[in-house]
Amino acid sequence: MPSGRRLIGAALTLALSLAAATPALSGTGATATAHHGGDAAPAPAPGQPWFGPGLDWERDLPADYADRLGETPSLYAQRVRYPLGEDDRRYLAQFAEAAATQGAVPLLTLEPQVALTELGRQDAGVLADDLADLHERLDSHFLVRFAPEMNGSWTIWGQQPDRYVAAFRTVADAVHDAAGDHAEMVWSPAYGAGYPFGRSYGAVDAAGRRIARVLDTDGDGSVDDGDDPYAPYFPGEAYVDWVGLSLYHYGDRQDFGNNAAPAPGELEARLDDRFGYGVRRQRRSFHDRWASRARPMLVETSALYNTANDRGRPERALKQAWWRQVLASTTSRPAIGAISWLELTRPEAEIDDEVADWRATHTPAMARALRRDLASSDVRLGPVTEVVRPSHEAAKDAPAGDSSPDDGGPTEALPAWVPVGLAVLALGWLALRLARRRTQR
Repeated sequence: MPSGRRLIGAALTLALSLAAATPALSGTGATATAHHGGDAAPAPAPGQPWFGPGLDWERDLPADYADRLGETPSLYAQRVRYPLGEDDRRYLAQFAEAAATQGAVPLLTLEPQVALTELGRQDAGVLADDLADLHERLDSHFLVRFAPEMNGSWTIWGQQPDRYVAAFRTVADAVHDAAGDHAEMVWSPAYGAGYPFGRSYGAVDAAGRRIARVLDTDGDGSVDDGDDPYAPYFPGEAYVDWVGLSLYHYGDRQDFGNNAAPAPGELEARLDDRFGYGVRRQRRSFHDRWASRARPMLVETSALYNTANDRGRPERALKQAWWRQVLASTTSRPAIGAISWLELTRPEAEIDDEVADWRATHTPAMARALRRDLASSDVRLGPVTEVVRPSHEAAKDAPAGDSSPDDGGPTEALPAWVPVGLAVLALGWLALRLARRRTQR
């Protein structure tokens, strides 16, 4: 029979163990159901968009990015193959958990790997159920960007308006039914100048003349940049929660990759749909047609720096000129609800497959410059949803972030008196046990 001293020591050990476990008791464990403060979906305040990077998740993780920037983003972007295989489902879960360690919104871009006509309700159901489960477990709020730049000629889902609209609606119905307000659908074409982007319509889609008539919105018998580059692909009001637009700076209009700084007002001209069109006519901008406080706008952006070109503007000056235009745009366009900056390097066809550097934080000087400009802007940084601790599985597998539980920012702990109270209760219980044993001798 243990002595009273040993029992008291056991009680203290029990109390300290309970104290160490208080973060898990507070609902921040990534492998446990999150205890939400409410079930209302988060939304960016007008004029205060979420901001974050699109990372190369094989080389870069949220904790690393936050360390470089010196701030916690409110959004992370990633591309996932669709329909989801088992590997893709694990990857999606790891991505969601990595974002959740900083309370950031996961911006999920779905890239179809098969023809649009082969995507069915079962595929959408698998995705939707996974998103609903991840919301329940992590308090995640997803932006789901299905098959972006569908008006372009460079993707297997491009320039097929009827098929695209049907596929988008199938995904939207499943996502809305399963995940409710916590997974919002993003319709995100490419900026329209240059449409249909240098390819004859017949080379893009075998459906031929019937689809060409859908795209020939001005009825002149051809598909060119005088036609509406957006409307034929719009899935409908009931299916679209956010709209988005790809707005990148590549260099001078006719000389991509020459490392020329953006002209003053270049981004404004793009947001007004005045930049780069060959056919001059009065146009109502994408922003004014599709974005509103009820349907926020996502801007996916960055500035290309051609690493093979040693002339032109210095990298930091070029990129800072562009991100300042992007950040300033939110003042006059409060419907802009999120900004995603491409934070990676890759070969680009526009510059003959030379390596383009899109990053804004890979040097300390550039990261400091971005941090200062973010601080003086109206963007929203920091957690949007509950911050969770990374699970063991997420700690060891990409793209799940660092193994340190505090890398993603502060977690919500229980009050300091809780472990003390638990210790008192444990000691009281053991004292009663000792007293009972003495009376039974």
